[in-house]
Amino acid sequence: MKLLKYFIAFLFVQNMFSQQFEQHITFTNSSPNDLDIKNGVTYVTSAQTIAKRINDNWVIITPEAFPNLGNFETSYRIHVISENKIYASSIESGVNSKFKIWNGTNWTNIGTLPNDARRITDIEYVSDNEIYIGIFKFSPNKAKVYKFNGTDWSDLNFPDLNDVNIQITYANPTEIYASILNNIYLYDGSSWSNIDTNSSIVDRPYISYVDENNKYLSGKPQLVNFANNTIEEVGDIYTSAAEKRGHIDRVIAFSNNDIYVSVSREFGSLNAKAFFVSHWNGNEWNRIWTFNSSNSTDDYLTFFLQDENFIYAKIINRDLYKFNRNTLNIDEVDLINKTKIYPNPVADFIEIKTPYTSVELFNSLGQKIELKQVSETKFESPKKNGIYLLKISNGKKVFTQRIIRE
Repeated sequence: MKLLKYFIAFLFVQNMFSQQFEQHITFTNSSPNDLDIKNGVTYVTSAQTIAKRINDNWVIITPEAFPNLGNFETSYRIHVISENKIYASSIESGVNSKFKIWNGTNWTNIGTLPNDARRITDIEYVSDNEIYIGIFKFSPNKAKVYKFNGTDWSDLNFPDLNDVNIQITYANPTEIYASILNNIYLYDGSSWSNIDTNSSIVDRPYISYVDENNKYLSGKPQLVNFANNTIEEVGDIYTSAAEKRGHIDRVIAFSNNDIYVSVSREFGSLNAKAFFVSHWNGNEWNRIWTFNSSNSTDDYLTFFLQDENFIYAKIINRDLYKFNRNTLNIDEVDLINKTKIYPNPVADFIEIKTPYTSVELFNSLGQKIELKQVSETKFESPKKNGIYLLKISNGKKVFTQRIIRE
């Protein structure tokens, strides 16, 4: 009888979702503390372990990163660069967090974290010698931002604010964003300044940076582009004036005509949460996934991320779903399917296989970098380590890919 009950409930949930998103991984117990996906492989932190999904099974990465955690401690944040380069942190009870890197064989500490760095809330990797972390620091309670230069950690003197969850977005060395509840701040390499967004942010903002003219901000009822000291709404994401409003929860932008957002809404007398996911094609929003919760259940996205040509969405206490970007339209399918870029991260050379002739590379400052071609598909990679943006165009559509030089 119990099995029948669960089967009926499963069918009910399945029917709530658009067929454009498909179930990817079933989570039978609870949501992980953190989740990242790289090259199609899903990594999670949960309890005292860090695991990855291989052949439909969870495999714990051994030796364990944090083998001596107590009952009230857990592995927490994770940021995957490659299979053999994984950054992970733990939450400790009464002592500093631990922050380690996996090199394919063992876990090692990354410097010595400052005192009272109890919780790492975000990890932003630029290169081995440039890593930023957001920290919730106790005694007194403060949100902090620290930078690792390959040897030591330095305090970037974030404003004296009390927030438990600070998110970092790196654009270039003089444009680093930190978002906390209801506010975003800009670090120009020496000091922080608050960014005036013209109206209050109703929830925690997230930033998706494309280039100097396309900087997208969530946390508002509509998605906005805050580039060039202006605040410009990106269309109207709701289908009618009477539709129940919510706020943009997460945003993933590839270009000004290829943007995905999740929108959180509340329903019923108990204010249960629900959501939908929409795509902006440069002219209009198209809703590609809708889920309406019952009044007794909170159903909202805890993870919304991109890897390769897929968008992934994890619902709290539910499964991980994925959306294939190739299904959007013929031009995009043609461009993406016929374009192969590897490896990533890159070393001395990068392979770019594409039928289109427009291939451009830009550094984190938005400056165009020369791509020296050594064969039909092989190019010399950038000399300096860091994050770069590769743009490939067929004259109508632009395919962008972030690459990391190590």
